[in-house]
Amino acid sequence: MVSAPSSTNDRLGAALVTGAGTGIGRAVAYALAADGWAVVATDVDGDAADRVADGIRRAGGRARADRLDIVDEAAWKAVHRRIVDEEGDVELLVNNAGIRSSRTTGDGDLIDLALATFDQMIAVNLRGAVIGTKLVLPAMRSAGRGSVVMMSSAVSMQGVPGGGTAYAVSKAGLNALVRSVAVTYGRDGIRCNAVAPGFVVDDDQADKPLTGLLEVAARSTGRAGTTTDIAGVVAFLASPRAAYINGQALLVDGGLTTHLVSANL
Repeated sequence: MVSAPSSTNDRLGAALVTGAGTGIGRAVAYALAADGWAVVATDVDGDAADRVADGIRRAGGRARADRLDIVDEAAWKAVHRRIVDEEGDVELLVNNAGIRSSRTTGDGDLIDLALATFDQMIAVNLRGAVIGTKLVLPAMRSAGRGSVVMMSSAVSMQGVPGGGTAYAVSKAGLNALVRSVAVTYGRDGIRCNAVAPGFVVDDDQADKPLTGLLEVAARSTGRAGTTTDIAGVVAFLASPRAAYINGQALLVDGGLTTHLVSANL
């Protein structure tokens, strides 16, 4: 886990991270705190968000937590209002929260796709990001600066046969949202980008034997991707080092999508 900085000379503003209670979101929250952001860790599991915020504060960083169901527009508005009152305007939004696909939820190929599953996937993975981004843009526009990072997926750019249709469509929608925000508000000093991970494991799982798709994903790098790998790219996109990057969906997949299908795979 990334530790928070010991110095607060370069204090940054509020960074709202959705889905910050576990996995990539948790790693992102710690990475941003290490860079000096005042992190607002949100999650539908409020206790998980509290644990992340507590951990950041113990490490010397600035953080607070809020329970947030990103499908609920009223909840978004309430959380946003509290952040503005207590931390100031949101200068960085990381739309990380989402749900994954699996055959058990009905996210199969198109013929077998359950429309209720499709609606849920779009509501959580895409509509939630639309609501949050819509809320923070006016203040960013007034300030002449701000950054939004979406958590997309490699499957938004590559077809995966046999399932995950709704998930792939929802993540591709995020990529389109990124481009729309970037071209519309870039002149106002706002950057919007996405990170598109491949197959990722929690850091404590990185040394375990790789099987199945994880083994294929590791062919170019010799290891699985980790949540810290993804968090580092998010922190980079949020930083001045990425000042000239806008409207992009960056693949962070360890070379997974460079592979052609062959008998050896």
